[in-house]
Amino acid sequence: SKQSKKRSIRQQVAQASPGAETPESGATQTGSSVEVLSPLNTSTGQKFIDLVVRYPMGSTVKLTVNGQPLPDAIATQVQPDETTNQTTQVWYRIPLKSGKNILLVQSEGG
Repeated sequence: SKQSKKRSIRQQVAQASPGAETPESGATQTGSSVEVLSPLNTSTGQKFIDLVVRYPMGSTVKLTVNGQPLPDAIATQVQPDETTNQTTQVWYRIPLKSGKNILLVQSEGG
């Protein structure tokens, strides 16, 4: 019988500044930083995951998965909101490996 392998996700959110701390999963940063909106759970049996983050308008974010840049083929959607001066970005179907996965979102500028 096929056994389902659990995949854990350790989310890290960091700003691109010297000495910046990278909080563990579940932690969010406020103000001029990036906030992970989804996934909120850190364990999944899925092979793919959607990631939703919010960050200040005018900023650029870079996403790496397990230390590797996200492939260009991954679909993403950017939704600026001028009333909150925030941008929400969604990446769809990010591939996960079996075992621990680290998603790192870094803010550049803003």
